[in-house]
Amino acid sequence: MLVVVLDELINKGDFLEFHFTGREKASGLVFDTTEQEHSTNYSPIRICVGEGNVLAGLDNSLVGKELGRKYTVTISPEEGFGKRNADLIKIMPTSTLIEQDVEPKPGLTINFGGVLGVIKGVTGGRTIIDFNHPLAGKELEYEFTASRKITETAEKIQSLLDMSLRDFDVSLKDSKVTVKTMDNLNSEVKEKLTQQINRLVPDVNEIEFLHEEGRGKKGEAASEEPDEVK
Repeated sequence: MLVVVLDELINKGDFLEFHFTGREKASGLVFDTTEQEHSTNYSPIRICVGEGNVLAGLDNSLVGKELGRKYTVTISPEEGFGKRNADLIKIMPTSTLIEQDVEPKPGLTINFGGVLGVIKGVTGGRTIIDFNHPLAGKELEYEFTASRKITETAEKIQSLLDMSLRDFDVSLKDSKVTVKTMDNLNSEVKEKLTQQINRLVPDVNEIEFLHEEGRGKKGEAASEEPDEVK
């Protein structure tokens, strides 16, 4: 009889390090992975379960699973990249794209107003562009293994900030956290990050953000602008 130690089960709110490979189920095409056999940028990711750090279907599938065990799950379009939306298929004058130095042709991916779209057809001076996600309407298949739970406070905070900041360093003294980053964060972003950290890492009582210009560039002095949020 198999006995599972409850501490080894994954719960909502747990911080995890895990590996995964995501495929389009019908074709088997890999679209995202942390596995070395599929990618040169091999590294596991760190997330907080239930916080939407990954697709909803994958996030929900983690709860109740065992650490160290490999799972395969199927994700519906609703919990993946959504259903296809006919309203996201647009027709625009071909001349509009040419004016932006784009030579429209079927299959070309373009960035239009900060939104990615794929040209589906060019005819009669008009261009048809599909702004649906390429995997919208597709069933997905994920293989994943959660290798460990993250228990150290500093690493929990690092995993949260990985989703928002480019280059940063976290230090912890008693219950105060200091975050040094090259990102010049406005007060709204700082407040949002502070609220998230306080909610998910309750043993932190004080958070300080320091802006360092030129962080990571050798030979250049960094300027620090402290801003404490309690």
